[in-house]
Amino acid sequence: MDVITIRDKAANRKKPQQSRAWLLCLAALLLALCGSTWSQPDAVVFADVAEQLARYFPKVTGEVVKVEDGDIYLSLGARDDILPGTQLTLLRSREAASATDGEQAISRLEEAIGYVIVEQIFEGYALAKLLASPGTEAQRGDKVRITSGPVTLGVLPVVNGMPQPLPHGRWTTALQSALEANGRFRVVTANRILLWSLEHDTPLENGVSPDLLRQMAQALRFTYAVVALVKDVGGEPVLDVALLSPQLQRLVASGSAFLPTP
Repeated sequence: MDVITIRDKAANRKKPQQSRAWLLCLAALLLALCGSTWSQPDAVVFADVAEQLARYFPKVTGEVVKVEDGDIYLSLGARDDILPGTQLTLLRSREAASATDGEQAISRLEEAIGYVIVEQIFEGYALAKLLASPGTEAQRGDKVRITSGPVTLGVLPVVNGMPQPLPHGRWTTALQSALEANGRFRVVTANRILLWSLEHDTPLENGVSPDLLRQMAQALRFTYAVVALVKDVGGEPVLDVALLSPQLQRLVASGSAFLPTP
């Protein structure tokens, strides 16, 4: 093999890296574009939005105490700080056998079998419904849980619904920072999402379909998607934030806040 061939192969290996770097720079540039007449984002405003979303993710574990006519009674209640609309993972214990030094040991493992959504809250219990899980039924003794670890969010770029230019890139960054600082979330940034969409020839300017959002979530490993829109309310810019479940294709939580004006 001659030197020219080796160099050609080395150059070919660099092309994907160079292309990826170029796309990343382009994504950063898209987020950086903003109007210069707007004031700097108020960290308190974005922290409040992050806290509104975090309320839907208390670190709780409960149990199914009864199932009746499609209603699932949970051992969690108002004292556990859960809210109507809270989504919990439904888990079932199963036995697993393992052999150690000629002896068989039995252990119990928990397996996620679906999701439930809280509909009504009482002091000592809550009523929930099973979310779309074909072939799955809740049973007494099943566990329900919201992970105590960070909840992974994919943050899409803030969309401008106002008639004038907005610093949407700056506000996207501020929203991401507030979610990270809240301590309940881990963020997959809008830059990574923009890069993924460019690599897959699916520009976000064309909108995001439920199927595309699900593919994006699987590829980038986030559980929920944050979609934010700035709209006009009485001449004032208001940030509306929706938290979506790409897997279940449903709204999980929402938050809003007035933004600073020029």
